[in-house]
Amino acid sequence: MSSTALETALNVLDATADGVTIVAPAAKPAFKALASLSPFKQLKRGDKAQASTLTILEEYSEVMNVGIHNTLQDGYDELEETRAGLVSMGTLKAFRKRKHFVNYATDATQLNAATVVSCSSDHYHSNSFN
Repeated sequence: MSSTALETALNVLDATADGVTIVAPAAKPAFKALASLSPFKQLKRGDKAQASTLTILEEYSEVMNVGIHNTLQDGYDELEETRAGLVSMGTLKAFRKRKHFVNYATDATQLNAATVVSCSSDHYHSNSFN
């Protein structure tokens, strides 16, 4: 390779490195946005909500209205079955069925919010009168 060709190749590599250095910080928010669409990120979000829901259901099981507790527990159990189906998908299928993962995370978050509301309202006190 001649020195001119080597210089040209090195200049191209240097320009590429400069471009990456300039673009990388600007691309970071875009990469974060794309990562949030990942089925596995959604699974993690749903799992976090499910863990919180289970903790609340266990802590308040003695004082929560039985009917409300059973309804919330049924919702939790259904979401656990949904999760098992999602986890069994391969990576490619998971990306194609990404909406199912988003739905799982959204449903788990909504169930958790309903569980928190049920425990913070007067509903759970009515079990003590049964």
